[in-house]
Amino acid sequence: MKKIVILSILFLGFLSACKQKNPATNDTTKPVFTVVEPVGGDTSFLSVEPEIHIEFTATDNVALSTLVVQLQDSNSNVINSWSPSVSGLAVYPFHQHVLPSGITSVLSMKVKMVATDLAGNSETKEISFYLAP
Repeated sequence: MKKIVILSILFLGFLSACKQKNPATNDTTKPVFTVVEPVGGDTSFLSVEPEIHIEFTATDNVALSTLVVQLQDSNSNVINSWSPSVSGLAVYPFHQHVLPSGITSVLSMKVKMVATDLAGNSETKEISFYLAP
C-alpha cells in the first residue's frame, strides 16, 4: 500500500512538473524589424543596380510565428509576396532580390512587412521608395 501511495505522489509530482507555462502566454512584446534595404524615401536607379534589394531581420523576444513580406506598387497592388517559415525562431534574416522589367519612368513602391509572434503580438512596417529606369 505504501508503494502505491509513494508511486502516486511521484507520478503527480512528475505531471505537475511537466505542466510548465507556455513562455509566450505572458508575452506582450511585439516583434521588431531591423531594415538594411530599401531605405525609406530613396530612389533606386535600375540603370546602376538592375534589381530591388530587400534585406532586414525580424526578431522577437520569445519566438516568431508568421512573417509576410510584400513588394507593392503605389496603388498597393502586390508585385511579389513571400511567407517564409519562421515559427519558433527568435531571429529571422530576410534577403531577396527582385528583377523588375518594363520600368520607363519613376515609380513609387513600398515593401510591407508583417511579423506575428507566438503570443499573437503583431508588428507592421512599410517602407516607401522609388524606382527609376
